[in-house]
Amino acid sequence: MEKQKLAAFILVLAAFIFLLLAIVFKVSPLVQSFAGIFQENKTEVKVEVSSDVIFYKEFIKNYQECKLSPSNNCYCPFTNALVPENYVVSISNSKKLTTITLLGNAKLINDCQGITNTSEDKQEVSTDIRNDILYFGFDVFRDSNVEFAEELPKKAIVGGRGAVFVKDTTNTLAKLKIEGFHQVQQSEKLYLTESKLCSSADPKNINIIDLRNGYLYKFDNEKIGIASAQYKLNKCELYKNSFEANNIFNDIFYQIENCNNKCSYLIKPEDKSVIPEHYAITIEDNVLVLYYEKTEITSKKFTKYSCLFTDYKKTEEKDLQTLHQTIKLNDYTEIEFYTFKDKTCFLPYTLELIKQRTFSNQVAISSAKKELIPK
Repeated sequence: MEKQKLAAFILVLAAFIFLLLAIVFKVSPLVQSFAGIFQENKTEVKVEVSSDVIFYKEFIKNYQECKLSPSNNCYCPFTNALVPENYVVSISNSKKLTTITLLGNAKLINDCQGITNTSEDKQEVSTDIRNDILYFGFDVFRDSNVEFAEELPKKAIVGGRGAVFVKDTTNTLAKLKIEGFHQVQQSEKLYLTESKLCSSADPKNINIIDLRNGYLYKFDNEKIGIASAQYKLNKCELYKNSFEANNIFNDIFYQIENCNNKCSYLIKPEDKSVIPEHYAITIEDNVLVLYYEKTEITSKKFTKYSCLFTDYKKTEEKDLQTLHQTIKLNDYTEIEFYTFKDKTCFLPYTLELIKQRTFSNQVAISSAKKELIPK
């Protein structure tokens, strides 16, 4: 009797398990299908990437303006250091070249060791800053890494054993020593997400910089650091519109260097110069120079020798002249450049000369049409 009850119990249990498995395997595809509807309807957030993305453009502007400052041993604040979601800024430095890359649809891997994509639509844009040695301010808080003027006023601090005289740094501007910074190595990358800047060389994330209180510290025209220590530092003097002027300068240089045969650059479209007020761009021998008033800000050397044409009707290599004079682009409406094997010849145009050239071309076209008409 007991054996029959046990056998019946086993049969009922087996049937129950079988029924349960049947329900699971029949229902689970339905559950998956139902869940899939929500997956398909879930909108994937994607972001656009370009050099005109506001926070990235502002970051580049802050960096370049600081580099162009006439001051040294001073700081430049970040005006917008907050990186929106799904963006990461990567910074690297190698052989005096700093590359600042904006990555879209990306996020930082834990411990600042790299970047992973949040979408198949991977996008990125980069900006190069030359003649730049980058430093990461990991230890600027230490007093030994801060330099004050040699002669500091002293103030008395009254203690249990009387007055003690110590250096008063209350109204004294400090300088940061480069020993408090870590030079970014070729194999290293800095990553900026939200407002936090970390280094791939610091896997424990001990030295994360919060750029909401951060700044660029310019040691000289080559060396620049990123830090967030709170010291009374000297603020760099920034020339107004230096970022815009430098972009024009780089654009002109790029077009001259990459010209094939004959090219031109319009300096004054609609009679208004593209070069901002108080700035001048000149060609001096084989060098393009950017000035703010009478102060040289930056310069770049051409890869070819410079020469000059003085007549728009004579622009062959046999007609060139040695460039002895300085060509101030601000004084002209347009400049043409003609490239030869080892030379680039410049032909600057005033507005009056452009009118003469236009009239001459119209006469030539008219004469050509007349020759085509049968007599």
